[in-house]
Amino acid sequence: AWVVWLGAGYRFAQPLARDPVEQTASADAVLGFVPGPSAQWRPPAALRHLALLFTAAEERQRTDADFASPFPKNGEGPLKFIAVSNELTVMNRDAFRSGVLKRFADWTAEFGKQERLCRWGAGALRSLQASVLVAAKRHLVQLG
Repeated sequence: AWVVWLGAGYRFAQPLARDPVEQTASADAVLGFVPGPSAQWRPPAALRHLALLFTAAEERQRTDADFASPFPKNGEGPLKFIAVSNELTVMNRDAFRSGVLKRFADWTAEFGKQERLCRWGAGALRSLQASVLVAAKRHLVQLG
């Protein structure tokens, strides 16, 4: 299952000669277009928070409200504006071969649909997820 994220604030300055999604899929690769270095000395806060939420969901001992306040839905609060977005990360979630990493990737994708993570450090989380995937894949294609 291919996953595509679009993040606000970045754009391609000119038309692309080749379709990056098609190239990525044909190479069985991970494509990352990130605004800054993906290597960090510690995981971003968003990843730690998501890991706690995921652990709680797996254990079914705590609710999400124990860890986070509600997020605004698209079109509410700070998300009222419309942003043209083309910061792009494409990855194949099936590259997560370990059971817990695969479950975490699937859970994070579903959580993101419900909670609109785009204003909650999603860029750093995407970068870190892509970095984890690179270790499991043969190729990395980066545009920038």
